[in-house]
Amino acid sequence: MTTKELAELLSMSQTPVREALCILEHEYFVERLPKRGYAVRFMNINEFIDIYDVRIAIESLAVELATKKIGNAAIAKMEKIVGSGEIPTTNIMEVEQEFHCIILEATKNSLLEQTGKRILDRIWMVQKIVLHNSQHWLESANDHLEILARIKSRQGKKAAEIMKKHLQWGKQLVLTRIEDGDDFLSTFFHDR
Repeated sequence: MTTKELAELLSMSQTPVREALCILEHEYFVERLPKRGYAVRFMNINEFIDIYDVRIAIESLAVELATKKIGNAAIAKMEKIVGSGEIPTTNIMEVEQEFHCIILEATKNSLLEQTGKRILDRIWMVQKIVLHNSQHWLESANDHLEILARIKSRQGKKAAEIMKKHLQWGKQLVLTRIEDGDDFLSTFFHDR
């Protein structure tokens, strides 16, 4: 769809539409097609693997750094998020993402935080579909409880090990569902 067509459809001028499309293109949600406009961009499996590998590296480093610098207020927020490990009645994905964002923020490293949050944004939809299943949420919540315990006891290397295991589990969960091919999740991906 072209900028003009989208602006007409939304009853807006082209300027804000063009600006929004530029942001979406920068965030890899749409792609510009020469002389044809924009289209929704789908991820391929290799791209997903690459993104997840970078996420694992960044968040493993982040939790190790955060363990040294995290304050009591951030720990209290994390305790509230993980609670008893029960499934939240709403906003499962927002709770999951907030846990990881607090860790990124606690590093006090703005580049690490920004990069980590951008990666989370890119895989947001995929995670939302996967963690919608309550069994997956329970597994993730248990990992969060373990990570938080290591953060509180200032065991950075152990927290990083658990984070790495946690994210590798999430990556494998998604890959298994994509490779099934008959799963709704597989519609978000192009072949390798």
